[in-house]
Amino acid sequence: MLSLNIPLDLGSTIANTMTSYTHDSRDNSNQIQESFTGAAGADNQINYGVTAGYTDHTGNGTSINANAGYLAPLTQARVNAGYSNGYTQVGGGLAGSVVAYQGGLALSSQTGDTLAVIEAKDAAGARVSSAPGVRIDDRGHAIVAGMQPYSLNSIDIDTKGLPMGVELKSTEQRFAPTAGAVVRVKFDTDDRGRAVVLRLRRPNGEPVPFAADVLDDKDNTIGSISQGSRAMFYTRANEGDVRVRWGTSADQTCKARYSLPDSQGVRSAATTFADAPCQ
Repeated sequence: MLSLNIPLDLGSTIANTMTSYTHDSRDNSNQIQESFTGAAGADNQINYGVTAGYTDHTGNGTSINANAGYLAPLTQARVNAGYSNGYTQVGGGLAGSVVAYQGGLALSSQTGDTLAVIEAKDAAGARVSSAPGVRIDDRGHAIVAGMQPYSLNSIDIDTKGLPMGVELKSTEQRFAPTAGAVVRVKFDTDDRGRAVVLRLRRPNGEPVPFAADVLDDKDNTIGSISQGSRAMFYTRANEGDVRVRWGTSADQTCKARYSLPDSQGVRSAATTFADAPCQ
């Protein structure tokens, strides 16, 4: 028997090929098999494999089998197909979990006996780094299966993908569940609203001084002026007024009104840019 296993560099995807050859001197038969497997996607949520083989002499024939799987946020789908002498088969399936508890209803593509239900309000889109393929849904929920009972487990949330303006008070929680338990793991968040960069223009053409304070209508400091007269702040409203102050005298302040495009309830990790005069 001779086998050759080669990992392939296909950029952001993971792939591997294996070739094997077997010879049986008793009946003088030979078997050759080639396999190709891989995974793709930002979280390797797509996996696939193809296997082809040929056997001569005893059990002459050619066979080929293929399978593919997709780990979606709410379910995992799998399909497979195969062909050989005398038969053809096709199959598929869906798997996932639904957990109803005091805090609501949570769905997941993961399955298992010991589960953790994550609650992270307003953190939709954040990736659970300790569970590949799992992200916080629009309701702030996620399910992680396969927790080890009577052991210290860790749940980590990656802030990449979080909406701008949403801050996690902590990114890791640890707990030791009993066998078959459903553990409620809560992450506290602070939602400051949309991240806005407002490019300001003064009537005299001069830039707004660097590091000047940006205040809301209640004189609360909500941001500051960066280079190029850009006011950086967070807001929950689509339109409103901000005041910029860089001194105590009347000529060291100006007021700007902003109007932002409607987010239609969809939060993004991107910053919103707008222009406004500051008078």
